[in-house]
Amino acid sequence: MQGFSFEDGLFSGIKIVHPFCLEDKRGNFIKDYSEAIFQTNGLDHAVKEIFYAKSQKNVIRGMHFIAPELQAKLIRVLYGRIFDVVVDLRRGSKTFGQWKSIELSEEGLTALLLPGGFAHGYLTLTDAMVSYQCNTNYQPSYDHGILWNDFALRIEWPVARENLIVSEKDMKNMSFEQFQREFGGL
Repeated sequence: MQGFSFEDGLFSGIKIVHPFCLEDKRGNFIKDYSEAIFQTNGLDHAVKEIFYAKSQKNVIRGMHFIAPELQAKLIRVLYGRIFDVVVDLRRGSKTFGQWKSIELSEEGLTALLLPGGFAHGYLTLTDAMVSYQCNTNYQPSYDHGILWNDFALRIEWPVARENLIVSEKDMKNMSFEQFQREFGGL
C-alpha cells in the first residue's frame, strides 16, 4: 500500500502528487484526490470540473492557460505516457518565461498539481488518456494558448516535428511575445 505523498516539482508552487494506491493480485485501487488530505498538506484545490483527453501517439496539446481568472489543475495519466511541459507565466517570477518538463505515466502513478499562472501542454509518447481535475469551471472566453513551437520559449519536444499531430486551434495560438504584450504576465 502506498499512501498520499507530495513533493515540490518543476517550479515553485507546483507539486508532484503520489496518490493512495493499494495493489494486490487483482490489480490496483487508486485514490488520486482527497480534499481533506490535500488541505492537511497545505494544498487548497477544490475540484469544480473534471476533463479527460484521449489522444493517439505523437499528439501535442498546448500550451494552454486560463486568464484573467487563473485555473489550477491536477493532471494525471490514466493510461499511456506523456511528456508534460509547463511554462511559468507568473508576473514577477524569477523563472518567468522558462519551461520545464516531466514524464507522467500510468505506471509512475504520479500526478502534477499545477497552480494558476502557468501554461500547460504535453506530447503523447504512446496512445494516452489524461485526466484534468480543475478548480474553476471552463469559460471559453478565458481559454488562451501560446504556440507549442514558439521561438522564444524553445521547448525541446522529444519527437521529430514532422511526426507531430497538432490541432488547427493550437497552431493558431499566440506567440510568447504576443502574450507579453497582451497580458504582461499572470
